[in-house]
Amino acid sequence: MPSGFLSDLPEGARASLLAVARRSRAGRGTVVYHTEDAAETVYLLESGRVRLYRIGASARDVTVAVHESGELFGTSALGGPEAYGHYAEVLEEAELLALPGGTLRELLRSQPELGVSLSAQLTRQTRALQERLAQLVFLEVSQRLAGTLLTMAAESGGEAGAKKALKGRVSHQDLAYLVGSTRETITKLLGEFKDRGLLDLGYRRIVVLDEAGLRDVAENPIHS
Repeated sequence: MPSGFLSDLPEGARASLLAVARRSRAGRGTVVYHTEDAAETVYLLESGRVRLYRIGASARDVTVAVHESGELFGTSALGGPEAYGHYAEVLEEAELLALPGGTLRELLRSQPELGVSLSAQLTRQTRALQERLAQLVFLEVSQRLAGTLLTMAAESGGEAGAKKALKGRVSHQDLAYLVGSTRETITKLLGEFKDRGLLDLGYRRIVVLDEAGLRDVAENPIHS
């Protein structure tokens, strides 16, 4: 059974959506679309991670959102003809469903249940984005990093309290995107976490050794 948005759909609406969708796989670093590209396609992320970013001053890229499995992106295509206005880059090998914007708008008019599920999904994503923004404002970087590592450890499975290797190859830059920081800051903090006995580190490999210790950092920042 498909996960996320698709699993919420009634069987008929799901079948209609899959009939017009194009499934593809994209490797790490793939740019799904560019900021100036016409917004003609909505994407459903079936697995992997995708970040949305813009290019700011001094050619510095700024991450505006990171999408997880089951989420939609490129939703500008639900409106009229316009550019996406940001870049979409694959952080972790992804399986995508490409949904033509025009066809999706027609389905929304003919199948109200699809619109209900779509609205619910976009509401969940908006709440997640609001939470991310709140964390950027109110939490110190060490707290955000500890919370992200705990979430990724939970996704890796295993028994509570046991050592947990995070799934896939996780780079310091990936973590910087996820927590809204810089690679240099993340590298320094990971070293501190290791010195505290919270983590074991290897090349793009992170093992959580002490979940309780990470939870303490998530609540009490290392640096004030």
